[in-house]
Amino acid sequence: MPWRSGACGVIGPELTRLRAGSCRPAQRPAEQSRFDAAVAAAEGELEKLAGANEIFAAHLELAADPMLMENVAEKIAEGMTAADAVHAASGELAALFAQIDDEYLRARADDVRDVCRRILRQLVPSEADPFAAIPDGSILAADELAPSDTARIDFSRVRGVVTRRGSATSHLAILARNRNLPAVVGLGDDFDRLTTARSWCSTARPANC
Repeated sequence: MPWRSGACGVIGPELTRLRAGSCRPAQRPAEQSRFDAAVAAAEGELEKLAGANEIFAAHLELAADPMLMENVAEKIAEGMTAADAVHAASGELAALFAQIDDEYLRARADDVRDVCRRILRQLVPSEADPFAAIPDGSILAADELAPSDTARIDFSRVRGVVTRRGSATSHLAILARNRNLPAVVGLGDDFDRLTTARSWCSTARPANC
């Protein structure tokens, strides 16, 4: 939706509508090279962020994790495009982490998805940055906001945040508390009722969820 001053802008999930494709055997080395280049570019971005934020230092390690590298390479060898392979590997690896009993390790599922989205942005560049040109006093509503998303947001322009997914221990919730920013996270299906978001988002207490 177009941003306007004081608006509640709804940002949807990025890169979730990839066109299913396949590559012939002769194309597979080129797809592997595209993936390798995308990982290198993602690592370059993360290296710039890691010095000031330990979350991105962890993401830097994940970007080169052998499990991710091997999973994607196997899928490309089977005929998937690099983008499809990363998308599929992201879902599989995140699901594995999500099943772990340990809360810390379970939270790594979100990190895996975030790192894979960063790699995918190199493979499938988006036409526009959804966080660009946010006007002062706006409410930001999104399915979820990962660390790589929050790094692109000018929070001095944001009056509050609402997300479909998330918890009180999420990176976004912690950031909101530190900034004394009103935030409602983990709305679930109620997120779809954002037609009246502007009226109730503005009354949320700082990081109250």
